[in-house]
Amino acid sequence: MRFSTLFLFLSFFAVSIVCFADMNVSSSVDVSDYVMGVSTITYESAFFGYQSGINRDFTIYGRSFGDQVDIPFSAYETISADVVDGITAEILRWLSGEQVEITGDFTGEGVKDTATYDPETGIVRLSRGGENPNPLEFRFPGGAKGGVLIAEDFNADGRRDLALYKGSTVPDGFHFIFNHGEVFFVTTSSKDYSDFIDPYSAKYEWPSDATVAVAGNFDADGTPDLALLDFGTRVVSIRKAVSGGVTQPAYDYSVHLIKEGDLYRMWYGCRFIRLDEKGEKVRGGDGDHVCTAYSRDGRRWIRRSDAPALLKGEEEGYIGTWWSKNYLEPEVIKLGNLFYMYTQLMIDKGDLLDEPAVIAEGPTDRMQLCLSPCGEKWTRFTERSVVINVDKPAKVKLTHHEVLYVPEDEQPFWFYVFWFEGGTPKGHVRMRSSDLFTFDWQKREHVSGMAQIGNQLAYGDTVDGKRVFFRITHSASEQGKRVPAMQVSGDGLKWSPPNALLAGCEEDLGCFFLGLSTIDGTGRLDRREDGSFHALYGATTAKTPVAPEIFWSEIGVGEVIIRIGE
Repeated sequence: MRFSTLFLFLSFFAVSIVCFADMNVSSSVDVSDYVMGVSTITYESAFFGYQSGINRDFTIYGRSFGDQVDIPFSAYETISADVVDGITAEILRWLSGEQVEITGDFTGEGVKDTATYDPETGIVRLSRGGENPNPLEFRFPGGAKGGVLIAEDFNADGRRDLALYKGSTVPDGFHFIFNHGEVFFVTTSSKDYSDFIDPYSAKYEWPSDATVAVAGNFDADGTPDLALLDFGTRVVSIRKAVSGGVTQPAYDYSVHLIKEGDLYRMWYGCRFIRLDEKGEKVRGGDGDHVCTAYSRDGRRWIRRSDAPALLKGEEEGYIGTWWSKNYLEPEVIKLGNLFYMYTQLMIDKGDLLDEPAVIAEGPTDRMQLCLSPCGEKWTRFTERSVVINVDKPAKVKLTHHEVLYVPEDEQPFWFYVFWFEGGTPKGHVRMRSSDLFTFDWQKREHVSGMAQIGNQLAYGDTVDGKRVFFRITHSASEQGKRVPAMQVSGDGLKWSPPNALLAGCEEDLGCFFLGLSTIDGTGRLDRREDGSFHALYGATTAKTPVAPEIFWSEIGVGEVIIRIGE
């Protein structure tokens, strides 16, 4: 890495919003055997990066920085003038040892905010430049004082965080406080957060005589690094954040996307850890949950990092119920003013099922419906699974569901699921219903051609009323990599091969368990004025779709434009 590159990243300004990339994969496929009256589907796609959606390298699961590299000041002085020119005004003032204001988008409103720190009182004052310009005041955990304040999006959730270097709570290192919106920005009159615990804060020891600290994405890998400047030894010391090198895997997977007005919203399966006031895991406070994020442009995602969509039943004290354990695979539909989320619930051998006195003879996962007025705070429907009248219930496992809302149909709710009996895979089936709480297993229809599991469905109509159903999944490229791919169908039952290949990871990673943005999650694609359809797609990025590699997965986002040919 050239040192000039390092300096160009030493900036306290938030990264500006970037427009969609130029399409880098364009092609068409013949679909005439699967959709009556439609000959081809033409598409263009671009992928923004393997962790462009969710990147939790630096999270509550371990904060790790690599080996230290020491570089003499003289190395910078002999490079070129553009190095000096690349240092921002803020950095120059930091080098002089002067305490300065820190600017950036702390609130996620797309405007510049200003944070100042009084080392004598330990008070951070945030002047917000958005809708609420009134300044807020708060302190670091433990009433930290002294030290130097720096800012970066350390946990990659789309919001700038703060770190105190050489403060009273960590005199030989950094004290981080993570910005969770409503949690981070509180007034001292309401709470000073002296009892902060993970995931709200963290500490990192780095003994040094250096007096100036800088954070920035020095190596352009998407994860902020740390640097110390020691004016006594005239040495810059750098420790890069270890990308993917956390001590425990974050496990972000199973992407579901919707477009709500001008906002893109994401629900995804993830590992989430909850700790008690002693910093120890609460009962059930680890494992598969559903987490949320949103974006206004598809590029910058604001992730809710303080809490999952809802807690597991056992976390709330409901032990031994059919809905106690891990939940995953979110499918969300917004109808009217309510959000409906279907999730897969893990049920193991010996667990109680949702039917009276029925004990599972093996893995027998079921589907649960949750309701929310906003898409973040959810209430469970716990009476039973949404799929009823299952034959041999103690032996049947339902997994990786996909949902459509087709309002023109007399039974507008279409529920697809892959199933096992006694551990033997049986394939995909579809159940249609007029009641989104109830899908009758006895009325299931066989589905052919659905490739892979854990993906998302969509549909679009031509000008003359022809309907094409789409499904995003993954398939092998010519190079053998697993890349996003689309299937089509004319009736939702018979599906084409996944041969419409989309742009995927440049790295040696595959794309699995994908989502495709549709209007309010109903399945209807966003039609543009020229008659084409536009959507974002999200992919679980990992080396393989199975353990242990999938545990280290992240989420990448791409964009696709689809045209339906006659």
